[in-house]
Amino acid sequence: TQKVLFAFFILISAIYFSNVIFENKDFFTKINQDKAMIISQEKTDDIIGEIQDEMTITQKFEVNGQANLEIKIPFGTFKRANTGELYFDLKENGQVIEHKIFDVSQLPDSQDISIEIPNSDNDSKKRLLEFEIKSKGLSGGNSVTLWRSNNQLGEFFINDQIQDGSIYFKLFASNTTAALTNGTFYLLLISFLLLFVVVTLLIFKFRGNVQKIFVILSLSIGLFFVVIFPPFEHLDELDHFYRAYEVSEGKFINQTVNGELGNYIPTSLISTVNKVRYVHYTGYQYNVVKDTFSMELNPQERVFHRNYASIYSPVLYIPQALGVLLGRIFNSPPIMMLYLGRLFNFLAYVITVFFSLKILPFKKNLLLVIALLPMTLIQATSLSADALMIGSSFLFISVVLNLGYNKKILEINTKDFWILTTVGMYMSISKPVYLPLLLLIFAIPYQKFGDKIKYTKKILIILVSSLLPMLIWNLLNLKNLAVPDVRGDTGISPSNQVHYVLTHPFRYIKTMFDTLISLGDSQFMGMLGKAVTNYGYSLSSSLVFGFIFLLLFTAILKSSDYERDSLTINVKGKLIFVVIIVGVIILTYTALYTGYTTVGNNLILGIQGRYFIPVSPLLFLIISSNNIVIKDKKIDIYVILSLCLLLFIVLLNYILKINGAIPF
Repeated sequence: TQKVLFAFFILISAIYFSNVIFENKDFFTKINQDKAMIISQEKTDDIIGEIQDEMTITQKFEVNGQANLEIKIPFGTFKRANTGELYFDLKENGQVIEHKIFDVSQLPDSQDISIEIPNSDNDSKKRLLEFEIKSKGLSGGNSVTLWRSNNQLGEFFINDQIQDGSIYFKLFASNTTAALTNGTFYLLLISFLLLFVVVTLLIFKFRGNVQKIFVILSLSIGLFFVVIFPPFEHLDELDHFYRAYEVSEGKFINQTVNGELGNYIPTSLISTVNKVRYVHYTGYQYNVVKDTFSMELNPQERVFHRNYASIYSPVLYIPQALGVLLGRIFNSPPIMMLYLGRLFNFLAYVITVFFSLKILPFKKNLLLVIALLPMTLIQATSLSADALMIGSSFLFISVVLNLGYNKKILEINTKDFWILTTVGMYMSISKPVYLPLLLLIFAIPYQKFGDKIKYTKKILIILVSSLLPMLIWNLLNLKNLAVPDVRGDTGISPSNQVHYVLTHPFRYIKTMFDTLISLGDSQFMGMLGKAVTNYGYSLSSSLVFGFIFLLLFTAILKSSDYERDSLTINVKGKLIFVVIIVGVIILTYTALYTGYTTVGNNLILGIQGRYFIPVSPLLFLIISSNNIVIKDKKIDIYVILSLCLLLFIVLLNYILKINGAIPF
């Protein structure tokens, strides 16, 4: 009967996947003409000044040999009724290939003006282009201007005098081919179905071994996540990219140059980021990303840059930095370093969670579900520092629960003690907001340390060993921590906000409650993966509730396969869990209130559900029951097969959304 049900499960699932994929067949096989941005710059507030008749503005740049190119340039008109003409000459290898005349009285203020670039007759891999702008009838007070960009794209001249940076403009290329041929489409369909069948068969084979099932599921889904998500699409991934490169060079702390904090990094890193960070607009523009593989690292050409991820301890970037270092050794382009960093980060997460599940004495299925939530997997397969933070927290929780609740362990030996101390040290130096997790050690009965004197001594060693490295790192990094994160609002002042909190404690407590009430539900859904990147990729409510059901099911009920009646969580343990969760919430809220929110704001901004994944196992353990036991041993395989189905639906959902087949 079990084998028949298993075969029926595979059949129904395969039919479902085939139906969904066939519904979107036309999108992947029809011919489309999509525009992809291949040059994007950061616009500054700096302008070149009014364009007057005696001025000649020239911008030179180089592109790969694409066809169907289009330049978009915004002009600033100062919102005046200017008169006169602009002469726009587009040149290739010094020869004019397009000439335009613009009536400045008709130019819209700050809006893009489009100029198509004629296709080249030669087969050169590189095109040396430039545009030259002159005016007629324009003088001071009756003119227009252009904006500057700090990105050095080619050479920028005013009256033959070279300038810093570039003219701010964008370059688009149109793709007129189908993403897939019919043959490729059917091959991918069969491959997807075969992967699902193979994974379910492996799950059935290794039923009873949760850590091996985790490896099977995480690799089968996560390796796709490493590749399919567009570069720098993940939350703050570009900052993590710069930080991983810094760490790979041994630059752990920002240096001060002319009163500014930062480090010198290769200009090619920033150029790579600017070229591909917006390839999501009309579906994944594969050609744009493909072109960046020809961009060399060129480590000698550098720019001073500060990224916000530099406040984090370098230990969180060891896997990503190893991936970047491998790329540097083989002289790989920056884009390859991104993917190597993602891969190494993900493998480190898989290894950490594998041992967490192996050590955990009970509720293995609960941790399995949490470790494979869409948001958790997304963070693990990006360059985010959250991957190791989440993994190390899971490992610390597993070690403590095993030492505290596994009755086979009568006494904590030297090996167990130093494992606990080392994991606690690593977890604590990562992010101070998770320090309350150290309180979990008080869930271990003192008798397991020997006597009260040994207990007190060893607890102090664990706390000091965990807190001291964190304090040393933050003291070394104090200047960096004092710099406000102005990405949300330029009016942020950590020192003034700290003063406000200290002088208005009750008002701040009310602010925390108001934030929890107003945004708590969205933060919880965000923790599950309702929206996982900068640009959404939201999951349907049915998928999200599917994960919620599995979380509640595995949390509340005791499974006879993986748990024993003697392994129970007492009231003291649950109270400690509550204190830890409340402490993490308070510290996280306070960190974002002082570092990311304007002074005295009524709500705390910048809070994301992913911040609470490290303590989420404790949240669900609080509602666990010691009395409700399911004695049907087959229930575990049903839970895991359900999780497998949900994960493959999520994978298919992301493939379709990333390629633009369905909305974000």
